[in-house]
Amino acid sequence: DTTTASMTWYQAPFATASEQVMAFMDQGEAAADAFWGSNDDDLYVIESMMDEPMQMSFIADVLDPVLTTFSVIACEQDIRWHVRGHDSDLPGVFIKPKLLQEAITNILDNAMKYVVTATNSDEPPLVRVSVAPNPSDTPGVSIWIEDNGPGVPPREQELVFERGYRGDITKRLVAGSGIGLDIARALVQEMGGRLELSTEQEAHQLSGAVFKIILYRDPTLHEE
Repeated sequence: DTTTASMTWYQAPFATASEQVMAFMDQGEAAADAFWGSNDDDLYVIESMMDEPMQMSFIADVLDPVLTTFSVIACEQDIRWHVRGHDSDLPGVFIKPKLLQEAITNILDNAMKYVVTATNSDEPPLVRVSVAPNPSDTPGVSIWIEDNGPGVPPREQELVFERGYRGDITKRLVAGSGIGLDIARALVQEMGGRLELSTEQEAHQLSGAVFKIILYRDPTLHEE
Protein backbone atom coordinates (compact mmCIF):
# COMPACT_ATOMS: atom_id res chain seq x y z
CA ASP A 1 0.00 0.00 0.00
CA THR A 2 1.14 3.54 -0.74
CA THR A 3 0.19 6.71 1.05
CA THR A 4 0.22 8.94 -2.01
CA ALA A 5 -1.46 8.81 -5.38
CA SER A 6 0.59 6.69 -7.77
CA MET A 7 -0.53 8.47 -10.89
CA THR A 8 0.80 11.93 -11.64
CA TRP A 9 0.78 12.23 -15.43
CA TYR A 10 -0.90 14.63 -17.79
CA GLN A 11 -0.71 15.93 -21.33
CA ALA A 12 -2.57 18.57 -23.28
CA PRO A 13 -6.25 17.76 -23.85
CA PHE A 14 -6.97 14.56 -25.80
CA ALA A 15 -10.17 12.70 -26.54
CA THR A 16 -9.53 10.07 -23.88
CA ALA A 17 -7.32 9.43 -20.88
CA SER A 18 -5.67 6.65 -22.90
CA GLU A 19 -4.49 9.17 -25.48
CA GLN A 20 -3.13 11.42 -22.73
CA VAL A 21 -1.03 8.55 -21.37
CA MET A 22 0.28 7.46 -24.76
CA ALA A 23 1.26 11.01 -25.74
CA PHE A 24 3.06 11.45 -22.43
CA MET A 25 4.96 8.20 -22.91
CA ASP A 26 6.07 9.32 -26.38
CA GLN A 27 8.01 12.13 -24.74
CA GLY A 28 10.17 9.62 -22.92
CA GLU A 29 11.68 9.26 -19.48
CA ALA A 30 13.10 12.79 -19.39
CA ALA A 31 9.62 14.26 -19.66
CA ALA A 32 8.35 11.99 -16.91
CA ASP A 33 11.23 12.90 -14.61
CA ALA A 34 10.77 16.61 -15.26
CA PHE A 35 7.07 16.36 -14.50
CA TRP A 36 7.04 14.20 -11.40
CA GLY A 37 10.40 12.59 -10.70
CA SER A 38 9.39 8.99 -11.28
CA ASN A 39 10.16 6.42 -13.98
CA ASP A 40 8.62 4.90 -17.08
CA ASP A 41 7.42 1.80 -15.23
CA ASP A 42 4.48 3.65 -13.70
CA LEU A 43 3.47 4.98 -17.10
CA TYR A 44 3.28 1.46 -18.49
CA VAL A 45 1.16 0.42 -15.52
CA ILE A 46 -1.22 3.26 -16.38
CA GLU A 47 -1.33 2.15 -20.01
CA SER A 48 -2.29 -1.38 -18.94
CA MET A 49 -5.07 -0.01 -16.75
CA MET A 50 -6.55 1.78 -19.74
CA ASP A 51 -6.91 -1.59 -21.45
CA GLU A 52 -9.09 -2.87 -18.63
CA PRO A 53 -12.55 -3.65 -20.03
CA MET A 54 -15.63 -1.87 -18.77
CA GLN A 55 -17.57 -4.19 -16.48
CA MET A 56 -20.61 -4.17 -14.26
CA SER A 57 -19.29 -3.68 -10.73
CA PHE A 58 -20.53 -3.13 -7.20
CA ILE A 59 -19.07 -0.05 -5.58
CA ALA A 60 -18.45 -1.65 -2.18
CA ASP A 61 -16.19 -4.29 -3.74
CA VAL A 62 -14.23 -1.66 -5.67
CA LEU A 63 -13.89 0.85 -2.83
CA ASP A 64 -13.05 -1.51 0.04
CA PRO A 65 -9.26 -1.79 -0.54
CA VAL A 66 -8.90 1.97 -1.07
CA LEU A 67 -10.98 2.89 1.96
CA THR A 68 -9.13 0.40 4.15
CA THR A 69 -5.78 1.86 3.14
CA PHE A 70 -6.85 5.45 3.78
CA SER A 71 -8.42 4.58 7.11
CA VAL A 72 -4.95 3.50 8.26
CA ILE A 73 -3.36 6.65 6.84
CA ALA A 74 -5.96 8.81 8.58
CA CYS A 75 -5.29 7.10 11.90
CA GLU A 76 -1.55 7.60 11.54
CA GLN A 77 -2.04 11.31 10.80
CA ASP A 78 -4.65 11.93 13.52
CA ILE A 79 -7.34 12.67 10.93
CA ARG A 80 -10.88 11.58 11.70
CA TRP A 81 -12.23 9.22 9.04
CA HIS A 82 -15.90 8.58 8.28
CA VAL A 83 -17.44 6.34 5.60
CA ARG A 84 -21.18 6.35 4.97
CA GLY A 85 -23.42 4.31 2.73
CA HIS A 86 -20.91 2.18 0.86
CA ASP A 87 -22.28 -0.98 2.44
CA SER A 88 -25.87 -0.09 1.50
CA ASP A 89 -27.92 -1.81 -1.17
CA LEU A 90 -26.47 0.10 -4.14
CA PRO A 91 -27.05 -0.56 -7.84
CA GLY A 92 -24.26 -1.91 -10.00
CA VAL A 93 -22.38 0.51 -12.26
CA PHE A 94 -20.54 -0.01 -15.54
CA ILE A 95 -16.92 1.06 -14.89
CA LYS A 96 -13.24 0.17 -15.05
CA PRO A 97 -12.59 -0.75 -11.40
CA LYS A 98 -8.85 -0.03 -11.35
CA LEU A 99 -9.35 3.39 -12.90
CA LEU A 100 -11.97 4.27 -10.30
CA GLN A 101 -9.65 3.17 -7.51
CA GLU A 102 -6.87 5.38 -8.86
CA ALA A 103 -9.18 8.37 -9.31
CA ILE A 104 -10.45 8.09 -5.73
CA THR A 105 -6.90 7.62 -4.47
CA ASN A 106 -5.91 10.93 -6.05
CA ILE A 107 -8.86 12.78 -4.54
CA LEU A 108 -8.37 11.27 -1.09
CA ASP A 109 -4.66 11.99 -1.22
CA ASN A 110 -5.50 15.66 -1.82
CA ALA A 111 -8.03 15.67 1.00
CA MET A 112 -5.52 14.20 3.46
CA LYS A 113 -2.92 16.80 2.50
CA TYR A 114 -5.14 19.86 2.72
CA VAL A 115 -7.47 19.06 5.61
CA VAL A 116 -4.63 19.50 8.10
CA THR A 117 -3.90 23.03 6.82
CA ALA A 118 -7.14 24.56 8.12
CA THR A 119 -6.38 27.37 10.54
CA ASN A 120 -9.85 28.81 11.10
CA SER A 121 -11.55 25.83 12.73
CA ASP A 122 -11.60 24.44 16.25
CA GLU A 123 -12.73 21.07 14.89
CA PRO A 124 -10.14 18.31 14.44
CA PRO A 125 -9.46 17.40 10.79
CA LEU A 126 -12.06 15.15 9.21
CA VAL A 127 -12.28 13.38 5.84
CA ARG A 128 -15.56 11.70 4.90
CA VAL A 129 -16.61 9.44 2.04
CA SER A 130 -20.32 9.08 1.33
CA VAL A 131 -21.96 6.82 -1.26
CA ALA A 132 -25.59 6.90 -2.40
CA PRO A 133 -27.73 5.84 -5.36
CA ASN A 134 -28.33 8.38 -8.13
CA PRO A 135 -31.83 9.70 -8.75
CA SER A 136 -34.08 7.18 -10.48
CA ASP A 137 -33.87 8.96 -13.84
CA THR A 138 -30.06 8.48 -13.95
CA PRO A 139 -29.49 4.99 -12.49
CA GLY A 140 -26.08 4.60 -10.90
CA VAL A 141 -24.08 5.69 -7.87
CA SER A 142 -22.60 8.96 -6.60
CA ILE A 143 -19.56 9.23 -4.34
CA TRP A 144 -18.80 12.33 -2.27
CA ILE A 145 -15.31 12.93 -0.89
CA GLU A 146 -15.30 15.84 1.51
CA ASP A 147 -13.28 17.38 4.31
CA ASN A 148 -13.42 20.20 6.83
CA GLY A 149 -10.21 21.82 5.61
CA PRO A 150 -9.81 25.29 4.09
CA GLY A 151 -11.95 24.45 1.05
CA VAL A 152 -11.75 26.09 -2.37
CA PRO A 153 -12.32 29.87 -2.51
CA PRO A 154 -15.08 30.90 -4.95
CA ARG A 155 -12.61 32.64 -7.27
CA GLU A 156 -10.69 29.35 -7.67
CA GLN A 157 -13.57 26.92 -8.11
CA GLU A 158 -13.46 27.10 -11.92
CA LEU A 159 -9.71 26.43 -11.91
CA VAL A 160 -9.20 23.41 -9.66
CA PHE A 161 -9.30 20.93 -12.57
CA GLU A 162 -6.85 22.86 -14.72
CA ARG A 163 -3.46 21.28 -15.26
CA GLY A 164 -0.90 22.49 -12.74
CA TYR A 165 -3.20 24.98 -11.01
CA ARG A 166 -2.68 25.45 -7.29
CA GLY A 167 -4.36 28.02 -5.09
CA ASP A 168 -2.40 30.93 -3.66
CA ILE A 169 -2.78 29.76 -0.07
CA THR A 170 -2.47 25.99 -0.49
CA LYS A 171 0.66 26.10 -2.63
CA ARG A 172 2.45 27.83 0.22
CA LEU A 173 1.37 25.16 2.70
CA VAL A 174 1.51 21.85 0.79
CA ALA A 175 4.01 20.57 -1.74
CA GLY A 176 2.55 19.19 -4.96
CA SER A 177 2.25 19.47 -8.71
CA GLY A 178 -1.38 20.55 -8.97
CA ILE A 179 -2.34 17.80 -11.41
CA GLY A 180 -3.97 15.17 -9.19
CA LEU A 181 -7.54 16.40 -9.68
CA ASP A 182 -7.06 16.76 -13.41
CA ILE A 183 -5.87 13.14 -13.55
CA ALA A 184 -8.83 11.99 -11.48
CA ARG A 185 -11.30 13.76 -13.78
CA ALA A 186 -9.70 12.23 -16.89
CA LEU A 187 -9.97 8.75 -15.37
CA VAL A 188 -13.62 9.20 -14.38
CA GLN A 189 -14.47 10.55 -17.83
CA GLU A 190 -12.76 7.54 -19.39
CA MET A 191 -15.52 5.46 -17.78
CA GLY A 192 -18.31 7.77 -18.93
CA GLY A 193 -18.72 9.30 -15.48
CA ARG A 194 -18.39 12.81 -14.10
CA LEU A 195 -16.20 14.42 -11.43
CA GLU A 196 -17.17 17.82 -10.17
CA LEU A 197 -16.51 20.20 -7.33
CA SER A 198 -19.78 20.35 -5.41
CA THR A 199 -20.87 23.86 -4.50
CA GLU A 200 -24.38 22.91 -3.42
CA GLN A 201 -25.32 23.29 0.22
CA GLU A 202 -26.31 19.68 0.69
CA ALA A 203 -27.26 18.34 4.09
CA HIS A 204 -24.23 16.08 4.39
CA GLN A 205 -21.68 18.65 3.23
CA LEU A 206 -18.72 19.56 5.42
CA SER A 207 -17.18 23.02 5.51
CA GLY A 208 -14.17 22.29 3.27
CA ALA A 209 -13.81 20.91 -0.26
CA VAL A 210 -16.48 18.52 -1.56
CA PHE A 211 -15.85 16.47 -4.70
CA LYS A 212 -18.57 14.38 -6.28
CA ILE A 213 -18.10 11.43 -8.63
CA ILE A 214 -21.17 10.38 -10.61
CA LEU A 215 -21.17 6.90 -12.14
CA TYR A 216 -23.84 5.29 -14.28
CA ARG A 217 -25.35 1.88 -14.82
CA ASP A 218 -25.32 2.64 -18.56
CA PRO A 219 -22.79 5.40 -19.36
CA THR A 220 -23.80 5.45 -23.04
CA LEU A 221 -27.09 7.11 -22.07
CA HIS A 222 -25.25 10.08 -20.58
CA GLU A 223 -22.65 10.87 -23.22
CA GLU A 224 -22.36 14.58 -23.96
